[in-house]
Amino acid sequence: MNMSKGRIAILVLLVALWAPLAQADPITPNDPRIIINDPPTCTTITSIFGTTFTFMSNSSGSGFLCFRNESQVAWFNISIDVPQPPNTIFPNDFFCASDIFSTCTFSLNGGILNIFFTGGILPDDGRFFTIDLSSDGTGWGPNAQFTAVANIPEPGTMSLLGIGLGSLLVRRRMRRPVSA
Repeated sequence: MNMSKGRIAILVLLVALWAPLAQADPITPNDPRIIINDPPTCTTITSIFGTTFTFMSNSSGSGFLCFRNESQVAWFNISIDVPQPPNTIFPNDFFCASDIFSTCTFSLNGGILNIFFTGGILPDDGRFFTIDLSSDGTGWGPNAQFTAVANIPEPGTMSLLGIGLGSLLVRRRMRRPVSA
């Protein structure tokens, strides 16, 4: 196809005008951040023997916590619940990252903020991991109580399980003899 020079010029102009709007918003200093990392070592360690654990921010609303997974179960995801911090706007004021998990998402339900890390694995071999509750501003709030649960089934997994069970039921019904 042959586009006229005018159409190409209009297209280039539109792209040039919209390009600045496509940039991500910078992190503001008041963002409460949660970062899960895989450090080589830690000084003060809290061992976790199950798949549910709790932790708190310090009196200034931040903190750097070190844990060891001793649950004998590899973790494929972690779901963390915390009351929405004061003076924050959902979802703009939140940031999460991890070098263990590839995806982090936020949701808000009834004043409870859920942070869901997935797309990775934290082995069950006593591996250390840190949770960094850093903030340059108001943070998570003083002594905010966090509840974390590992290995929550993902919606896709539950859907596949339902489809599998449904197909087994259909197959069983199709094999039954028809009574006369």
